[in-house]
Formats: sequence, structure tokens, C-alpha cells
Amino acid sequence: MRINLHIYPSPFKNESRILRETKSIISLNLADEICIAATWAKNLKRKEDITDKIKVFRLKSVFNNFRKGGIWDIIRFLAFMFQIVFKFKRKNKPAIVNCHSLSVLLVGVFFKMLYKSYLIYDAHELETERNGVLGYRKKTSKLLVRSLIRRSDKMIVVCDKI
Repeated sequence: MRINLHIYPSPFKNESRILRETKSIISLNLADEICIAATWAKNLKRKEDITDKIKVFRLKSVFNNFRKGGIWDIIRFLAFMFQIVFKFKRKNKPAIVNCHSLSVLLVGVFFKMLYKSYLIYDAHELETERNGVLGYRKKTSKLLVRSLIRRSDKMIVVCDKI
């Protein structure tokens, strides 16, 4: 079974762009099943079937109950990445991985190296130039882009300039 994994590092509520992409992938018969890995938030189901072939898995961590900000945000994010790796290993290994943020591209590279998955980086924006990204965060983002982007097989961007 060809599984297409989409990694989205936020609660998946109504992300129309991702829904259009996933429905197109199914209609073109590029994958048999699509799994969307997202973070969990209150009042959202942990597993939701969008269609019989498109499913959302909102991954909940024990760290979700800890306070927001600082080191706890980093720990929550690392826990999210580990949950993705353990949820989609061996039995459910994805043939295609779509990373919808620079922050999760490292997990996509891991799947590509370990399972020979086809890696697509779907940049919803130019993340190194976002408002509020300054100082060490901006430098770290640029370093990640330079080192990880060349490992992706394809890229989807919002405009030609990017």
C-alpha cells in the first residue's frame, strides 16, 4: 500500500490548501492512503477521517499539559517529531512524505534516508523571511534551508520568486 504522509506542525482544522492537495493525490492515484500528522488541540478529535482514504492523526503528548513558552515549546515539538517517527515506521512506512514547514523537514529527511521515501517540501511561505523571525532564529532557519532543502526530491512554493 502506498502511503502519503503529510506532516503539519499545527492542529489541523480546515487547511484548504492541504485538503486540495490530498484530494488531487488520491484522484490521480499517486497514493492509496493519505495520513496527515498534526498536533493535537483541545476540542479536536485525535483521529479524524476526512474521506475513506484521507485521515488526520492529531498527536497528543504528555507535554501538552505543561505551560506554554520557552523550553516547553521545544520539548513539545521534539515529542511531536518522535511521535511521527514511531507512528509511521515499518508497517505504515510512507512512500511519499510532504513536509508543510521547514521545522518538520528534518523528519522528512529522516524518512527519506531510512525508508527511501520520496520527499516533497511544501513551503507555504518563505520561512526565513517571515515577520518576527530575527536573530538566531533567522540564522538557524537559513542554515536548515541550505542543508536540508537539497535533500528534498521536489518543492512546492507559493510563487516563482521563492
